[in-house]
Amino acid sequence: MTLNGSLILAIDSIGQNDSSGFSASVSLGAENFTATEGSNYASLNGTFQVSVALQATNYVLSASQVELKSSGFTLNSNTVGTISLENLDYVDYNNVAQGSWWFTQNSTVNNNGNIFTVQTGQQFGALGCAYPSSGSALLTGLNSSELVTANSNGTTTLEVTSNGATTLQTVPSGQVFSVVCN
Repeated sequence: MTLNGSLILAIDSIGQNDSSGFSASVSLGAENFTATEGSNYASLNGTFQVSVALQATNYVLSASQVELKSSGFTLNSNTVGTISLENLDYVDYNNVAQGSWWFTQNSTVNNNGNIFTVQTGQQFGALGCAYPSSGSALLTGLNSSELVTANSNGTTTLEVTSNGATTLQTVPSGQVFSVVCN
């Protein structure tokens, strides 16, 4: 296998590391990074950034925030075609002191011309280790869309529009979301 181009891992920032918290940001970048073996090839281009911020009071964690961002990251291959992650903006916030959390996601994926978007209208959030009790996002794909709305009673409403027809159904939130608790 032959590798060419640039693959860059950079520490963008490192913040305080004391009794009040810590922050760091790291980027992964690829510039015409290619892998070739025989007639098969794949190339990567773009940047992806991860940021973490921890807030503390007297060394006790009170809140954390994780952000994933990318203005564009593209995989081009003779076996899968071209897949691009465009305009990723994901934020997950956990207020440990208050026992609440929320997240938002806005992103676009272009899979060989088939475009899929996620746009958060209202951040998803809840108290404690529970499924979201509020929030909504619109997922859009080829000739269809789905509005996902978290309800306060442990259910999620799905409004699916496909080729002009709309159906509405409410399901247990566990069929839509996963929750990971410590």
